[in-house]
Amino acid sequence: MKLRCKFFVVAIIGCGIATSLRTCHGNIKMSTPPIINYEEYDINNNPLFATYDNGEIYITKSLTNVNADNNDIVIIDLRDKKEDMQITSSYRIGDISTQLKVIDVIIEYNNLYPSDTPWIRSKNSLLNEWIAHNIAYYLNYERTRSESVDFENNEEDTYNTLRLIKKAK
Repeated sequence: MKLRCKFFVVAIIGCGIATSLRTCHGNIKMSTPPIINYEEYDINNNPLFATYDNGEIYITKSLTNVNADNNDIVIIDLRDKKEDMQITSSYRIGDISTQLKVIDVIIEYNNLYPSDTPWIRSKNSLLNEWIAHNIAYYLNYERTRSESVDFENNEEDTYNTLRLIKKAK
């Protein structure tokens, strides 16, 4: 348990280092809060859930109905199959304030469209998992697995630093 806690402390500290290692190409920054398209959103026919200054945020169950550009963010809703929400190519989003805004969009989506099996993750654990995935990606560790972050229910305790610190004591 202490090893995991050390890893996340290193991950949080190293986030700035990992972010500065990559070039600006493909980097997504959100300068204004996304606008939720409540009336128009349809997961099957129109998966556009939100927009922001640089692009669009899609939430879908399948990539086949998404025509995303480089600055667009695509989130796959796998809550019914694996109790999971996945952000594809999440390594492109290294800015923590942008990550937090995307996490807010995911939480808002989950509140508006709950699944049969409840998907419950804290904002803290979602952010920590995303940072850990980005660091792994930029350290070239299992790139095929770390290029996209998947927020599974069973990983809440793994990435919640407050719980990790309490367990380590």
